[in-house]
Amino acid sequence: MISRVEVHGQDLLLQRRVLEDLKDGQRMNPGKMWSLLKKVHTESKQGPVKLCSELVVQKPSSSLLARMTWLDGVYRIRNCLAHRLGQVQIVDVKPPGKSLEETSDDDTLKVTWLKIEASVNGNKIESFPHHGGGEMQIHFREIEREWRVGEKIQITADDCQAIAMSLSMLGNQLLQDFLTEMNQILRTDQQA
Repeated sequence: MISRVEVHGQDLLLQRRVLEDLKDGQRMNPGKMWSLLKKVHTESKQGPVKLCSELVVQKPSSSLLARMTWLDGVYRIRNCLAHRLGQVQIVDVKPPGKSLEETSDDDTLKVTWLKIEASVNGNKIESFPHHGGGEMQIHFREIEREWRVGEKIQITADDCQAIAMSLSMLGNQLLQDFLTEMNQILRTDQQA
């Protein structure tokens, strides 16, 4: 799931860099394109949060910034599962911008994502598919999970589905912010 966000971000960053390069009206030659590809590859290695909220979009909306918390937490879970077999270690709980030496045993790996909740006539639907009539209401609720050093991360299939939906919403917001920013850049260039 995270890999898709990273690839989506890299693709948008490449588009941004190409548009920035072409805005002066010059043609793109193969050498310049190769140079841009290498630059995007290097920039994208700074992590998905910086990629999305600073490089792809330089003036992120409040909605995108709020979703960066989801991305940071899910990225930390992914790294812990992939590199430490889900066993939370000190590097997983280290607060952003702090060194390992500044990390305390009170720090935890906190992760937030959205969960969809549905109800019929005010009664929460606990299992799907649901049969029956009435007025259905659907809303999203942010849920938070937390692990301490030494604990094992356990993610259910429902958690994975909620995380995937949250990342999809993040990707849509990233694209919306990107398009808004690029349209402003292109409009400014046309007026000049």
